[in-house]
Amino acid sequence: RTRSQLVVGHGCTLRAGPGASPSGPGGDSPPGRAAPYAAMSVSDDEQRGAAAGSLEEQRRIRADKVAALRAEGVLGDILIFGALSVSDLDGIFDCNLTPTISTPGAARAVQAAAVKYGRRVPYHLKIDTGMNRLGFRYDNLGRSLPELFASPNLELQAVYTHFATADDPESTLFGDQRVRFEQALKDGF
Repeated sequence: RTRSQLVVGHGCTLRAGPGASPSGPGGDSPPGRAAPYAAMSVSDDEQRGAAAGSLEEQRRIRADKVAALRAEGVLGDILIFGALSVSDLDGIFDCNLTPTISTPGAARAVQAAAVKYGRRVPYHLKIDTGMNRLGFRYDNLGRSLPELFASPNLELQAVYTHFATADDPESTLFGDQRVRFEQALKDGF
């Protein structure tokens, strides 16, 4: 029962953060330092089953995993990767989750839910730098982020992007995305 950050996502893999061994989640940390990140991913079988099912089935698998983690005594922050739907909002508060906010609509929905629950919600901001799936477009941040940053019940904890070719750092796209991300951080924050 350690207090660390857990990242939940379909097929995600996250190396342990600073202070943890390079072996990744579950690896040994230097003496006296807990690994600040743990990771979990939905199994390939679960992904295939969910992909064959509805979006609601995919969300149920994710919700079941999170509920099981809390029941096992995981006390740390749990970051939810991926898009949020209206059906996910209560879970943010019921299970004390950290959402990813990747669209203006998601920001508005989480803000409204936070007001309803009378809470401030820490969140991670996803910037789309070229993967073209989820995230605020890197070239539109000046228009899309002010409303989010003005939301009184939302508290930015981290910013990230999804590198389309992270396994190939020599890729031109990887380099382009890295430059875009670094520029977005300079311009938007």
